Amino acid sequence: MTERTGDEDFDAFVAAVSGRLLHAADLLAGDRARGEDLVQHGLAVAYSRWSTLRGGHPEAYVRKVMLHRYLD
Repeated sequence: MTERTGDEDFDAFVAAVSGRLLHAADLLAGDRARGEDLVQHGLAVAYSRWSTLRGGHPEAYVRKVMLHRYLD
């Protein structure tokens, strides 16, 4: 069995958590389109730091990024 690459690992992460992230973002923003933008931003930031996040709690990190983006 071969080990997944960073991109494959990130893709699996996105597939596993995107529904929960979108639900949280919808509640936060009060609007589906704004919620989608928050999720997209959070995942883009997480992807840029994936090598350091993948061993920790990346979903919590994305939620924190989404909250900060919303508050800005």
